[in-house]
Amino acid sequence: MGCFQSCMSKDEPDSQGPTETSRLLPEPTQPIPTMSDSSKTDEESALNRVLQKTANDVIDVTYIEPHSMENAEVSGRTREYRSQVASLRGVSRPVAKLPPNNQPPAVMLSKELVSPADVRFVTDRSEATAAAVESMEVKHGEPLVVQFAAP
Repeated sequence: MGCFQSCMSKDEPDSQGPTETSRLLPEPTQPIPTMSDSSKTDEESALNRVLQKTANDVIDVTYIEPHSMENAEVSGRTREYRSQVASLRGVSRPVAKLPPNNQPPAVMLSKELVSPADVRFVTDRSEATAAAVESMEVKHGEPLVVQFAAP
């Protein structure tokens, strides 16, 4: 009856501290704030402060005038840009390493694609690799399976 007794007896004069039936949170002393005119103005002023700080921190690049350069400076930059583009046009392009495809497809496909020497080399290397793999041995120093509590 110990557990049930402690839950059922609410008026024990000798108990000190929190019990199973005591409140975990204290009684609220202040009422829950409601939306009033003063809180609306506080929120508006806080919002205005945030907006003003953001406006001060942001740099508006669209505000900078594009016409701040003089016409002589613009024409000089244009000439410089055009001269750099013209110098790049004279740069030689890398030569294609593939042979030109000026033969009909039937002729190109009928030719031997890989030389017999290349086929022999690949065959010899693959046989040597297979022989090396077959000769490999794994040696272990300890047993791979250990039995626990075997009778």
